[in-house]
Amino acid sequence: MLRTFFFSIGTFVILSGMSLFAIDGVVVRVGEGAQGSHLVQAVSQPTKDGRRFIDPPDWVGYTMVGIGGITLLYSVALPRS
Repeated sequence: MLRTFFFSIGTFVILSGMSLFAIDGVVVRVGEGAQGSHLVQAVSQPTKDGRRFIDPPDWVGYTMVGIGGITLLYSVALPRS
């Protein structure tokens, strides 16, 4: 069970990191309550039409692929239960 959990988390992080190689940014539409969220304001910039633009640095994709790969290797090294 624990092995499957780490395998799925590692796969998700790798695929999310690989998707960042193909995009330059993400435009998200947030609701009324999320506009005041400190996390949303910290990682995004407002656009003219009220949406938020997230522009991740280039190194984030590589870091996510690396962390996901290490997690996958860890899941393979766990003993079967």
